[in-house]
Amino acid sequence: MYITVEGKKVEFKPGQTILEAALATGFKIPTYCWHPKLEPVGACRICFVELEKSPKLVVSCSTPAAEGQVVWIDSEKAKKGRAGVTEFLLINHPLDCPTCDKGGECELQDISWKNGGDASRFEEQKFRFIVDRNSTFDDLSIGPMIVRNQNRCIHCYKCVRFNKEVAGEGDLGAFQRGYHTEINSIGPEGIANEYAGNTVEICPVGALTAKDWRYKIRVWLTQKTPSVCNQCSDGCNTTLWTSAQNLYRITSRRNDAVDEGWICNKGQYNYQLVNHPERLKKPLIKRSGKFEEVSWDEALDYTAAQLTKIRDEMGADLIAGISSPALSNEDNYVFQRFFRQVIGTNNIDFRVRFGKNAPPSELFRDAVRIRMEELEKAKAILVLGMDPNREHPILNLRLHKAKARDGAGLCVAHSRGVKLGDWAGGQAVYKPGMELGFLNSLLAALLNDKILKNAPKEAGGLAKKLSDWSPEKTREQTGVDSALVKEWSKNWVKAGELTILLGREIALHPQREEILKICRLLSYLINGAEVSAKKVSLLFEEGNTQGTADGGCLPDVLPGYRKVGDKTGDFNDTWGEVQLPEKAGRDVFGMLSAARERKLSALVVMGQDVLFSFPDYHFAREALEATGFILTIDQFMTQTAKLAHVVFPAAAFVEKEGTYTNWERRVQRFQRAYRPLGEARPEWQILADLADRMGRPFALHSPQGVFSELAQMIPSYSGITYADLAGEGKIWEGNGAKPATFEVFSPKNVLPEKNFPILLATGNSLQHSGILHFPTENQQRLEPEPYLEINADELLKMKKYKGDRVKIVSSLGEIEVRVRPSELLPPGVVFLPENFPQVQLNKLMKWDKPYLWVRLENA
Repeated sequence: MYITVEGKKVEFKPGQTILEAALATGFKIPTYCWHPKLEPVGACRICFVELEKSPKLVVSCSTPAAEGQVVWIDSEKAKKGRAGVTEFLLINHPLDCPTCDKGGECELQDISWKNGGDASRFEEQKFRFIVDRNSTFDDLSIGPMIVRNQNRCIHCYKCVRFNKEVAGEGDLGAFQRGYHTEINSIGPEGIANEYAGNTVEICPVGALTAKDWRYKIRVWLTQKTPSVCNQCSDGCNTTLWTSAQNLYRITSRRNDAVDEGWICNKGQYNYQLVNHPERLKKPLIKRSGKFEEVSWDEALDYTAAQLTKIRDEMGADLIAGISSPALSNEDNYVFQRFFRQVIGTNNIDFRVRFGKNAPPSELFRDAVRIRMEELEKAKAILVLGMDPNREHPILNLRLHKAKARDGAGLCVAHSRGVKLGDWAGGQAVYKPGMELGFLNSLLAALLNDKILKNAPKEAGGLAKKLSDWSPEKTREQTGVDSALVKEWSKNWVKAGELTILLGREIALHPQREEILKICRLLSYLINGAEVSAKKVSLLFEEGNTQGTADGGCLPDVLPGYRKVGDKTGDFNDTWGEVQLPEKAGRDVFGMLSAARERKLSALVVMGQDVLFSFPDYHFAREALEATGFILTIDQFMTQTAKLAHVVFPAAAFVEKEGTYTNWERRVQRFQRAYRPLGEARPEWQILADLADRMGRPFALHSPQGVFSELAQMIPSYSGITYADLAGEGKIWEGNGAKPATFEVFSPKNVLPEKNFPILLATGNSLQHSGILHFPTENQQRLEPEPYLEINADELLKMKKYKGDRVKIVSSLGEIEVRVRPSELLPPGVVFLPENFPQVQLNKLMKWDKPYLWVRLENA
């Protein structure tokens, strides 16, 4: 099908508008209200074109393309129409460009210059929205990060439409009509949702501006650098705006395969630590209990001497290393190479937050990675044990889109109510620890209630094992209504397919492997044998978890998941003559256990705060205090660094380049914007320098060189080069998940401890990720202090109100915090974000207790 545009034949697809067809072929038509990811509304009219045989100009963004149409973009009639629209838009516009932060990137400026005149016929008084008669600018704060100037608004409604259509939020609206229309927030907290920054980005004028950018610098004085966000493992593409070794803002960088041009508040606003005055700038050595700044030569020589002495005199296995899933593939790859080649040990791990329940290496090797964009086509999706708003915010938008536009059957199940469940139109809130019981009830409904008509023969014995999962047992054991279980089962069978996404709650679950097996079985029954293994995916939160595992930062596998002890011929080809250690090393729990027993003499910690993240503060502190020599490589003086003997200053992400691998297994490149602060260095370079001092040098001189080597060592990365990563990145396919087995597993009872009847759940805040050791302006604006969410009815029974303080008491201690009501949490469960050091949650935890039971007392 074709239309003719400016005399040229243009092919279009069914459902495309004239604008979309023209843009796809390279024509340029100005727009304000149109956005490729929003429904067209034809509000601004600047996209006028002339359509042959039409008595008037048509709005190209909302006029469907039809066979045989003849379109003129630059005819005199079309130009005159756009000039008229421009004149109307400028009637009440304040024309305050010299003081507007949108100057230099304002679409109204650019389009008016091309389509407007040099004078206005309007002589009347401009209409003004007056916020404060004593103010010149009429600025109004409508949220923690956003300032509105209604006089600049051109009523494109993109902000409101994004908020409703994409984010699924209702805290921003358009009120009144005509030039009285006002964009404003709804409710006392303003526009405070976790995607609010997008409204500023898509505003074509300066009506909405960001508080962290206002009056800081002009856009033409900055440099733009492409990067990738590592606040979670979604891997969103971003742009860094820098000048003179300062990072001023982060904006989205559209990659339709991943983020579609959207960004969450975590990715957009959690950047100011880069410029924080507490950043480490020089190496430190502790002498007489105090740190002293020293040169790199002295620090490297001293550290090399300490590690060499322990290795040669006491044994390599008395040294261990903890790397970080927040760091790049290059940093982590060189880390494990340093330990295996220079130290001579496999005591390497990164799984600090899991305690003793670390996921096995096979889970990273074999786990299926479902592509982000494929989810839009899914007919049925089960999100189990995941809070996507907190764990995977941009994936969350994909799930919204799948539900809203394609009618996917979106089912959400969690031990506490989560935000996505409201969007899905209902959710199953099961009792804590009852994931297996909930899954068993689904299997029982499919097999014993005859919902699944053509069950495989192997399912016969399974049905008998599940025969006692009656509706009564389902309600009693799981807390979920059996009617909902049957409804979901019927919908999945009708759809003929099911995609299962598993999150943090499953990753940390003591019966994680059993849950995965049941999910594979459920997938087998719905999807069939051929595709069942490709429809279950466990998603880890931290930014580069997959890449860190791929690179070999695990105690039992080498890069590419080759088992420790396998033949090492190709390692000799790449690393030179090397005798790799043949026995598996210690994981994080094993390292700390050995340290407490004084069986570990040295520990290297790169990019992690073990004392904050390990799920037992007291256990971890005893271990670190018993370790003879500790080296930390970090940007800040963390709790762990304070116990170290040497601290090396690390470069921030903006100061180096490298690659990350997201949960899809998509390898993407981020670039350096400016040189490191002070004397900080990239982690891979520090380790290479240290290897050189220890007499076993690496021939690694650039991140490109490191990536080239790791691509040789990891078969799934083979052939990928930096040049390949300029676009959407490269996905490597996994080995495929293990096949389904026809087994049934019983859930272990999760019972409260005596005198501690309330389950305390944790996870990331909606606005933050990581540890907020050093507060920044943006963090203080978004969520300045920790809070405890409590079921709203339970809070009323306690006679407490939002902002009141309570004590959280466990068997190990107590912390004090303010409360917030929650409409999502079930009774008996409270939620405390893990990001705030003021209420260090792991001080209440024990490593051998997977659930944290507490009681609440008056503060």
